[in-house]
Amino acid sequence: MIRVLRAELVKVVRRRVLVITAAAVVVFAIGGAAIVLTTAEPAATVTPGRGPTAEDLAQAGGGTQVFLTTASFTGFFVFVIFVGAFAIEFGRGTIRTMLLRQPRRLRLLAGKMSGLLVFAAGVLAVTEAATWVAARLIAPSQDVATDGWVSLAALGDGIVAFGAVLLWVTGYAVLGMTIAVLVRSVPVAFAVGIAWAGPIEHLLQD
Repeated sequence: MIRVLRAELVKVVRRRVLVITAAAVVVFAIGGAAIVLTTAEPAATVTPGRGPTAEDLAQAGGGTQVFLTTASFTGFFVFVIFVGAFAIEFGRGTIRTMLLRQPRRLRLLAGKMSGLLVFAAGVLAVTEAATWVAARLIAPSQDVATDGWVSLAALGDGIVAFGAVLLWVTGYAVLGMTIAVLVRSVPVAFAVGIAWAGPIEHLLQD
């Protein structure tokens, strides 16, 4: 399993992948922080549960809240990445080559999943930090106080938020892997994913 994990990391830790990922992180951090901060309004004028208010963002965990709010809109994107990462191995037939080196399928899948999650954890940590920095730079223009963002309480909120988002990503990863293994086709897996993220998930949530 460790060898599979390392092999998966070799695939994703490449210059092209890192450059694309870095660009996506920058866009996510700046765009997400700008949207959340510019749309935040005083609590008295906002319906409860409709997003963070200006008062929420002024608290110690305000910078972290920006990251959490922005991340909540990327579920489908995360799901598509993990579906594609597993389904493409079946589509190209490379899964057979992998099984020659590691005939135990559960270990193979667990190793691939672990490698992707290790990479995802690193990306999430950088993204949270970049979003926090972008939010702190934008916040003064929206009259949002950031004094409490630099404290032990804020650090604790940041760690909790990182764990929550990583757990959330892991859930999408397991779902994407399961669908990819069952259908073994990239187009069909994407179609199932779109159907799930569209009407099915919303119906279950309602």
